[in-house]
Amino acid sequence: MPVEVVFFNVGQGDCTLLWFYDKPGDKVGTHAVLIDCGSSQQVDSLNPFQGHTDMVKRLDSKIGDYMARLKTPNVLDCLVITHPDKDHFNLLSHVLQDTQPYRLKYQIAHIKYGLTVGDYKEGSQSFVQDLIESWGTFCDRHGGPGVLSEPDLVTMPANPETLVRGTHGAELLMVGAAVGVNPTISRKYPKKPTSSPTPEERDEAKRREGAKEAIANESSLVTLLQGDPDANGNRQRVLLMADAVELNEEYLSTGFAGGRLERQTKLWLKLGHHGSKTSNTDNWLNYTTPDGLFVSTGVLVFSGGSGTFTKSNIDGRLLKTWRKVLKNNNIPPVQVRPGQQWGYVVHDDSNKNGEFIYTPTAEGLFSTMAMPPVKGGRTTKGGGSTAKGDAANWRGVDWHLKLDDPKPGSYDIWYE
Repeated sequence: MPVEVVFFNVGQGDCTLLWFYDKPGDKVGTHAVLIDCGSSQQVDSLNPFQGHTDMVKRLDSKIGDYMARLKTPNVLDCLVITHPDKDHFNLLSHVLQDTQPYRLKYQIAHIKYGLTVGDYKEGSQSFVQDLIESWGTFCDRHGGPGVLSEPDLVTMPANPETLVRGTHGAELLMVGAAVGVNPTISRKYPKKPTSSPTPEERDEAKRREGAKEAIANESSLVTLLQGDPDANGNRQRVLLMADAVELNEEYLSTGFAGGRLERQTKLWLKLGHHGSKTSNTDNWLNYTTPDGLFVSTGVLVFSGGSGTFTKSNIDGRLLKTWRKVLKNNNIPPVQVRPGQQWGYVVHDDSNKNGEFIYTPTAEGLFSTMAMPPVKGGRTTKGGGSTAKGDAANWRGVDWHLKLDDPKPGSYDIWYE
């Protein structure tokens, strides 16, 4: 069963759609899974979709097009909300909620989420919290139930858990969540831990010290998409890491999931934590040996004065390590649809100017922020573009990865 994976441009955020279909060339799908949908800084889209140039309207329209082209239209088989960082969930109300409160555009069969319900309330927005807590009160556009089963709080699975049934060869598995004790962010515990604090007390102390994001990232739900087996029983794999960090990578690479996280024919890695230096370690790249790297990123400088996708980490370490992995494992360069040119954008953290740098590339690094600014920026001697801070009009793209069409082991990569 072929699968199309869409890594949507949401700027600094994350949103991935998996669209399964029966046989090569089909224009009608059988199953759909949405993994996250959020943004903390939007990036203009390169191309409009059905007349929409606004990023959120374009995203809503494009997801709606896929949902309408299902055998059972407008039924989402699974919604996975990986962790409570707003750039992973705060656009869900825009793409799921219909014109009236508690009415959904799509019927949702299953919801998987991590950490506590209260963590999914950001400011005045409570849509996701309501969707989890009051799931039985939601309806679809036809007045039927909006959510078909009680949302499932996911802790570390003892074994890989199948998330979608009936996909005939291809499968989506839950392989990771909170490592060790399930952390808690919102629950209240004594301000001062006792002489022998419980794990919950330690986590609450971390939260008070400003480590909510760290706890959330370490609890990211990690999913694995496996394609159709080829004649030798080998499969393509797509590892979707959300904001998982080094701790999660160490756990997953110790043999969990029965070797399912290692490369067979091809492995496509969605970089953890937007390509941050807290993730995607040399050990992890050597363990997974990915053919291609996908990353969701945008133009945003955080309070520490640095973006997530930085020059020192990407150009100074990650790409160097990955190129060695490709060479040592005789992995050929990936092929992208002819005529498409792209690049990636990093934050230059080597100085205080706050510049973002666009680098053209033909390698298999696929960044959703893949185009230079239409205006504001300047051209460098190397042919790239730079611009300060988040003021420049950078452009983002949706990357598409189609697996096993026309046959198991084949792939197609393009952007829109």
